[in-house]
Amino acid sequence: MNMLPIVRFSQKEYLEELQQGHLFMRNIAYYQQYDKTDTVRSDQFDGSLPSFEYIPHPYEDKVIPSSGHFMRFNSFITCFFHYQHIYNDFLIIPPASAQDLKLLNCSYALVVNTDRFIDALQSHYNESTTVYGDVSYFSENQLRAELAKYIPPAHPTHIDHLFEFIKRDSFKNQQEFRVCIMKDTPAVKLFEEGLSKPIAQLSEKHMSILTNSTLTLDIGSIKDFSQIIPTDILFNYSVGIKSLNIGY
Repeated sequence: MNMLPIVRFSQKEYLEELQQGHLFMRNIAYYQQYDKTDTVRSDQFDGSLPSFEYIPHPYEDKVIPSSGHFMRFNSFITCFFHYQHIYNDFLIIPPASAQDLKLLNCSYALVVNTDRFIDALQSHYNESTTVYGDVSYFSENQLRAELAKYIPPAHPTHIDHLFEFIKRDSFKNQQEFRVCIMKDTPAVKLFEEGLSKPIAQLSEKHMSILTNSTLTLDIGSIKDFSQIIPTDILFNYSVGIKSLNIGY
């Protein structure tokens, strides 16, 4: 059993929607647009490798090789937080993490039993297209090393790295847990039609189709193993896991 619950921060009405089983997701490109405008989520390379040099040859599996980003454009994600701090069955948000999360201006958090959430997800969606887990945080040198796997003379036949679970190490206080699904939605297909043009020539309007595309999964009610609590409590006190009645 995983004694470390996952936590989602949002407005109360959205968390209630999630409890009903509606898992709202955004295209990975959405989170890249925040750079320097949102101090919590401002990673322009979120879910991608920064292309420090141009990658000239094409790849399969919905990947954009370009100067700027190396990413899958049919990936949709939703984010939780997974804090590795449990003491005597109490959940403790580290002060540095709490400081960052307060900037989200969310009044409520949803604490979820991780194992039962994963069970609900797996019972509704194919494991080959739905991936979940903790985010890895890389330094710039580590990102360069990862990117080198895809730059000539290396010629892989497919992409074997989950870019969606990569962030720069300046964001490591967040300790994210992500759910990612790869799906060719109508918006993704429309974007794909434009890829006949050079990447640099794609219009801002065309890119916004991808950036603003969303997806909602129905995973069934999770109300029996989740609890909404005010963030003031979560940030300022140790929260007893068992007292939440979420299955631990």
